[in-house]
Amino acid sequence: MKYAHSIMIGLLAAVLSGPVSSVALTVTDSNTEPTIPILIRPIGQVIIENQAPVLWFHNSYDADGDLLTYDILATPDSAVGDAFYETAFDYPQGADSTAYQLQQSVDDNSSVWWRVRACDDQSVSDWSDPQVFWIDANPEHPTAPRCEFPNDSSGFPQFEMLPVFTFRHSLDPDPFDTLRYRIEIATDTSFALATIYDSLSDDGILIDFLLSDSLAFGTEYFWRVVAIDRTGLTSISNVRHFWTWLPGDLDHSHQINIADLVFLVSYMFAGGPPAEPSFVMDLNGDCTAPDIADLIHLFQYMFIGGAPPVAGCLNRTGLL
Repeated sequence: MKYAHSIMIGLLAAVLSGPVSSVALTVTDSNTEPTIPILIRPIGQVIIENQAPVLWFHNSYDADGDLLTYDILATPDSAVGDAFYETAFDYPQGADSTAYQLQQSVDDNSSVWWRVRACDDQSVSDWSDPQVFWIDANPEHPTAPRCEFPNDSSGFPQFEMLPVFTFRHSLDPDPFDTLRYRIEIATDTSFALATIYDSLSDDGILIDFLLSDSLAFGTEYFWRVVAIDRTGLTSISNVRHFWTWLPGDLDHSHQINIADLVFLVSYMFAGGPPAEPSFVMDLNGDCTAPDIADLIHLFQYMFIGGAPPVAGCLNRTGLL
């Protein structure tokens, strides 16, 4: 910044017998703006616990040697609008760097954008580039994930013995928190002897997990998901349960008994309804529509110690 003032100096001199001279001189004084302060910490989206943190920045340089003060702005977003956490004007300079502690506590899980400019008695620097940090004073549990599939809502058992388990992901209120998941599959509601599949990543709203170990036939399973954040806090999902199918169980009662034999006889000889899906009637595994061989296979298993019904044709098509 430059300013000027005029000084009228009357110079009276007698030079021999010459005239008196009056000379007007204009003297211009200049002031240099201080350099822009450099922010030290907290910066770079760091996460801190203190809700009234200290803001540190390097002092500016003033070519004129002027005593400097600083204006400090802390805002909830990068734009300087009407919302402020805090403002400080003409804050005194420290020795090599300057520290300013926020006087107001910032809400947990909030972002703080801050910037500083230097002031001498005649001018100010530009604002520093804003920096942001986050407050995470009290880590919180993630929301509970939600198990979706497989479940028991269809009325049918689970026919795929390597099913895909699908669940809805969790949300975590803490800034930049990370989540992983653990699937627990058990044959009782206590989950005391559950099979654990750990460290599943959080890669979408709906997360799929393909089971790598085959389930057992004719078994009731219970499953749930545990969400775990980076601090170790957890939340547990709802519990789903389902049955796997049992070869030979044509009416899906989860057991093989006389009702299944009656069901097959009724379908083959009395116009009764077929079992659903149709491949469950392939009791001897010959990949054909149910015939007398399947009926004999089931009868022998039930009454004379024959081989149990088998899973049937692998492609499970073309049976009816």
